[in-house]
Amino acid sequence: MWKTPPDRPRGPHENTAWKIPVDNTSRSVKDGLPLQSTPVTDLFVAPAGWSAERCTQGHFLPESYPAHSAQWTMCECGAPRDDERYAVRYSSIELLRNATHAQQSIWWHLSTSSNLFVNDLEKYMHWGEFDTVMHHFVAYNRPSKRDENRMLYLYSAMLLPDRHVAVEVIVENEGATQHDDLKRAYDRSGPTRYLNVRERPGSVSLVARKRDFLVHQAFDLEQHDETVIKLP
Repeated sequence: MWKTPPDRPRGPHENTAWKIPVDNTSRSVKDGLPLQSTPVTDLFVAPAGWSAERCTQGHFLPESYPAHSAQWTMCECGAPRDDERYAVRYSSIELLRNATHAQQSIWWHLSTSSNLFVNDLEKYMHWGEFDTVMHHFVAYNRPSKRDENRMLYLYSAMLLPDRHVAVEVIVENEGATQHDDLKRAYDRSGPTRYLNVRERPGSVSLVARKRDFLVHQAFDLEQHDETVIKLP
């Protein structure tokens, strides 16, 4: 069921967040091909309970889950969202700054395949926090995109004990296609984190190969037939 978003919370939506220093972090910039990277030395942290998205005037937007309506992405001051003003979510700080924590965490992936881990174990995959995957799931289920015949499976997994998350972190750039950058980062150092600006902005995701994971759960989100799921 969908309804018009309620009145948005009002309060200190000015630039009230604090910055945290970050190491080994960069952001791709669209300056010809191949993409160039620029160092990122600090990141704003969105205030708890507020979105990591900001408007062109620097205000943080109220939490929006899911962000399906323009009413959620327009600031109270009237300015539009600014894709160049990125920040990290309050709840994602540890994943961003602590590679060991990321290595030991459970990661989530949404797929239309029930046998995702049967073949192509060298294939790169993108995994996210639970909130990020649910954000994606809700987007799939908007009335305009709803498909009664579609299958959707939610996988949860951990990295194998001998896989280590790279210290390098990449800040996603909505204006640049950077899948190749993420693959190169993986080839240099293994599973690599990146800060989302597209899905669930401010959350942290991980790029790795299928063979890097121990998959231990899968769920049929459309509640058709979980017996078709094949786990390694």
